Amino acid sequence: MNRLTRNVIMATTIISMVFAGKAQSQYDAQASQYMFLPEAFNPATVAANERYNAVGLYRMQWAGMDGGPKSMFFAVSAPVTLLKQKHGIGVIFKDDEAGAFSTQAVTLQYAFKYKLKYGVLKLGTDIGFMNQSISSDSLNLLDGTDEYHHASDVAIPTSSANAMAFDVGVGATFQAEDFYVGFSTTHLTNPTFDIDERVTTSVGIASYLTGGYTYTLPNPRYTLNADIMYKTDYHDWQLDLDVRVEQDEQWYLGAGWRIQSALILFGGLNIYNGLSIGYSFDLSTTKLIAGNYGSHELFLRYSFLLGKKKANKYKSVRIL
Repeated sequence: MNRLTRNVIMATTIISMVFAGKAQSQYDAQASQYMFLPEAFNPATVAANERYNAVGLYRMQWAGMDGGPKSMFFAVSAPVTLLKQKHGIGVIFKDDEAGAFSTQAVTLQYAFKYKLKYGVLKLGTDIGFMNQSISSDSLNLLDGTDEYHHASDVAIPTSSANAMAFDVGVGATFQAEDFYVGFSTTHLTNPTFDIDERVTTSVGIASYLTGGYTYTLPNPRYTLNADIMYKTDYHDWQLDLDVRVEQDEQWYLGAGWRIQSALILFGGLNIYNGLSIGYSFDLSTTKLIAGNYGSHELFLRYSFLLGKKKANKYKSVRIL
């Protein structure tokens, strides 16, 4: 497969993403640095770098806005070779809070890796549980009643409550030398939470289509990396476009655009011996800009090989 053919494949993928949907929104927690934490939405990427990994991400969305979403991801993963076949296993923890609602998830992940002529095909699945809760202490209720409000509305919980549900997801990626494409679907079981006798919530199926391309600049110390993510719950959609410059796989600076939502600035570096850190700032492009101080996201990853100290000395911040 020559470079021209690969470019055509990537262009076709990007065009299909752009014209695939209309409107925007997504249930799953937002992550501007999604290209460095693909485990959060695609189980096929678990231990994709053939190393042991510990990775975390914390996001404060719409800082300064009362009840603004706060999200946390933490994952550990490891490569496994069984009967000369490569696999990946891991576990990921998620916590997402927005207003009075919070959702936690613990998921086991598995990926099967199959070597092809021009790259690696990875297939994965995750199985776990989600817990959703509502805190009555976070609800701001009006005192008294009037024509439009009633303080004793039976639909409003008077105490904190929670419920648990089973969750399953699947994914696939194809990784070549200088590009990748991936597709995944989460919440196949449509988790439903009977929080109390008056409140029932559910999480619908969501799908993610991702792609990325790396171009080596005339000075081989620098690369130009482009990533794209299209996600949909089959009612609404969201599209992220990102590009960054990376030097010697040691540091990077980039910018992105979340269509009809935000402009994104991000950067990061490989601190030492496989320890990478990244930060992103989102500036809203909607009317929400007047009510918050932007969205802030901190990313941290440690990747290593057991018993191979020299191999740990140098580690790319780019995880595919």
